[in-house]
Amino acid sequence: MPKWEELLRAIEDQQSVAGLTHNFYRYPARFSPNFARQIILHFTEPGDLVFDPFMGGGTALVEARALGRNAVGTDISSLAVFLSRAKTLILNDSELHRIYLWAHRLLPKLNLHKKSARVANGWLDYQKNINGRTTWRVPKPAYA
Repeated sequence: MPKWEELLRAIEDQQSVAGLTHNFYRYPARFSPNFARQIILHFTEPGDLVFDPFMGGGTALVEARALGRNAVGTDISSLAVFLSRAKTLILNDSELHRIYLWAHRLLPKLNLHKKSARVANGWLDYQKNINGRTTWRVPKPAYA
């Protein structure tokens, strides 16, 4: 298939954003990982540098790293920077094991059905934004 046809198909891709670390957070205005992948595949070589000046949720950075390219991104949003760092962080087996052990110890302490304790100290009353008549419903993650 010619390069332009593959790019057109990627532009028109309507699949849900998924795979790799793309499900970590639903960043607004994110674009198709397939589109980012096709652009990177067709216009760069392994080892090249991919620069995304408005990285948002880090889609291009994740795809670039997965394709063996170096990736650098910038964004004015501190949330975008945090997400992109988290989504492109490479952990070794020891670090992954430590996270697994931490999560395993934490799970018995979590109970989403238990009534939460409220903190009533002005701005510390952060739970006021959770499910209520005047607030948006907090959706469960798609993978839960």
